Amino acid sequence: EDINSSQLAELEDDIQQQLGRTEERVRNEERKKMEGVMATMQRKHEDEVADLHATVDQLLKNQASSGLKESKEEVLKLNNQITDLLQQNEQLRGSLLQARTHISILHSELDKLKNIYTDQKAQHDRETEELKKMVVEYQSYASQIQIL
Repeated sequence: EDINSSQLAELEDDIQQQLGRTEERVRNEERKKMEGVMATMQRKHEDEVADLHATVDQLLKNQASSGLKESKEEVLKLNNQITDLLQQNEQLRGSLLQARTHISILHSELDKLKNIYTDQKAQHDRETEELKKMVVEYQSYASQIQIL
């Protein structure tokens, strides 16, 4: 009986350790995914801004050699591109906020599951103790019956 109790305790400790490692791994994976998404979005944004700057520089160089009409058209085109990029940037920020919200929800659900696990473990411990008491009581009754 003591062996079963110690094995049960070891099993519960192992489960608790596995749960802790799993939680940590999930957190790290989610953090790495979020960092990757953010880095990709940042690189894309920086690349687009650099492209726009290069285009503006090229337009300024060409402005001296080309007619004023063409320059105005290019400026309008660039303004439209800038507007499009600003809209994309806002959409990316919205997506990032949504992803962060989703991660917060997942963390909340993980905490809820941990609480449920803790409650179930406590219930299991209480039931185990109750069963141990019943076994001891049964053994006591059995020995008393044998004595009689």
